[in-house]
Amino acid sequence: MSRRAQLILIVVSALSVLYCLVGIADVLVSQQYETKTNDCISAVTGRNLCSSLRQWQWAVGLSGVATLVLMLLPYRTTNEH
Repeated sequence: MSRRAQLILIVVSALSVLYCLVGIADVLVSQQYETKTNDCISAVTGRNLCSSLRQWQWAVGLSGVATLVLMLLPYRTTNEH
């Protein structure tokens, strides 16, 4: 993999971590304002917010691991003329 391709993948992977963190913030705000105390079901949309939160947390973890792996992989340069 070329250095440029690796950098593009690292940037995309890091941006996916940020996107997932925004998703977590969205679910937490919904949980605060759309549910009764200690309830997971949204009164507005009817979706299970605890399940959504768990999915976003997994997505952050997987994206973070992918980012770290891409950062630690050595890159190969080709010196073909």
